[in-house]
Amino acid sequence: REMNDANLGKEKKNFEKAFESFVRSNSSRQIKKTFDSLLDQLGIDGRQVHAEGAEPAGRGRRTRLLYKLIEARTDYWKSNELWKKYDERAAGPEYANRSQGSARPLRVLIVGSGPVGLRLSVECALLGFQCTVVEKRDRFSRNNPEHPGAAGWRIKCIPEGHPVAAQAFDAVVGADGRRNSLPGFLRREFRGRLAIGITVNFVNYNTPDEQKVAERGGVAFIFDQKFFLELRRETGIDLENIVYYKDDTHYFVMTAKRHSLLEKHVIKEDYADAGQLLSKDNVNFDNLCAYAKEAAYHSTGKKLTTLHFAKNHYGQPDVAMFDFTSLFHSENASRIVVRQGHSLLMSLVGDSLLEPFWPLGTGIARGFLAALDTAWQLRGYADGRPPLELLAERESVYQLLSQTTHDNIGKSYHEFTIEPGTRYCNLNSVKRGGQLSEEQVRALYDEGSGPIYSPKAGEHSILVVNGGKPQQKRERIRNSATTLLHWAQMVVQPFSLRIEDFCSPAWKDGSVFLAIVNRYKDEYVKI
Repeated sequence: REMNDANLGKEKKNFEKAFESFVRSNSSRQIKKTFDSLLDQLGIDGRQVHAEGAEPAGRGRRTRLLYKLIEARTDYWKSNELWKKYDERAAGPEYANRSQGSARPLRVLIVGSGPVGLRLSVECALLGFQCTVVEKRDRFSRNNPEHPGAAGWRIKCIPEGHPVAAQAFDAVVGADGRRNSLPGFLRREFRGRLAIGITVNFVNYNTPDEQKVAERGGVAFIFDQKFFLELRRETGIDLENIVYYKDDTHYFVMTAKRHSLLEKHVIKEDYADAGQLLSKDNVNFDNLCAYAKEAAYHSTGKKLTTLHFAKNHYGQPDVAMFDFTSLFHSENASRIVVRQGHSLLMSLVGDSLLEPFWPLGTGIARGFLAALDTAWQLRGYADGRPPLELLAERESVYQLLSQTTHDNIGKSYHEFTIEPGTRYCNLNSVKRGGQLSEEQVRALYDEGSGPIYSPKAGEHSILVVNGGKPQQKRERIRNSATTLLHWAQMVVQPFSLRIEDFCSPAWKDGSVFLAIVNRYKDEYVKI
């Protein structure tokens, strides 16, 4: 008995050590390595659980939730606190009985492991889906077993032969930022006057003096003119706003004025083109570091006296300057493509869907809302809801997302679920008269026989299904009637126009032309 107690104590300590290593991991590669080590210690085959589910030892039905299996074999207060949060979330009616190991779960691919992509992956896990996340920066993905002959959509990826290429998927979600890689989404660009952002991280030593320094919310010039004018007078630094948050690092983000960067010799030469203006060759990095450091020091009332730069993944001071003048948003949030009897739901979240105006700080909030919206759509898709009904609901909710502010969203944040009605105050009014009709979203349901085209000019990403073996290839497309038709269908879909080919009446009576003009020059034509 003493030997058994000693062994149990040793196993408990080993788990606690492995869990702490997992929590401290700060890269996707480390996270995967430490989590795999944790599973190995507990004798849990993560691949099998992901593919087939498993039964917690005497504690419930078969499940794909790995944390349930870990919870059944361990008792560590830190991990128990985490499991408790998951249990509270999983108890919601939206997830009821969905995490058990079904024989045919929805297979979801999420492209991008940023905060929004990972947040959506949590919802997918709670809904019982087989979820795979891919990230090019550190190749964070699950190495799942191959299923020879599985029907569905596949991807081509780099490096070739990666295990994810052997999987089949029912849905794919783009969470890879503003440079969305999913084909078939028409995106609109908004450009304003030049806006230059600077971000900087300093080491947080957690000293008593550092802990006393107050954070600074997103205060713009118009709300604290005295501070910004004094900063300009004392240092020559001219900012539109500055934000300071304190966590593992002291994080500052600011919007600098062009003339100030030129006067402080951060930017060497003045150019009209933003890309040329902020190019690496035209920026004095040492002066940029000094500019950011001086601005940070003054914004804390000169109380943060120890400012040592944190290092980025290149081992350089973690300071960056960028142009956020150009903002993108997608014309639609999702689409469904059917080829050879196989349906694929394609959806966007985060900056891929709706890029925020950076100084307002609305990006991550809207990103998480979009992740919950998409989880709700995936749930309906898995339940077999009619595709046009599903698309109409999703696009109507997307219209609300783009207009979301603190004033028109629910305030009971702890009651937020994936069901949109728990979050959007105006959803009922949309349902009564403003929801898009199935006819308006028909262009987003693609049952054609051709490839899926990306709307990028001159070059298109094409996903092809050929003989039951889908493959992806990239090639130049010019003067393609099919490309033009697909583009026109996406442009006119908000106007309830249906065009199946170039002989459709909407072409002959000028409706398509007017819709295109209205879409890009609405001051000339009102529809």
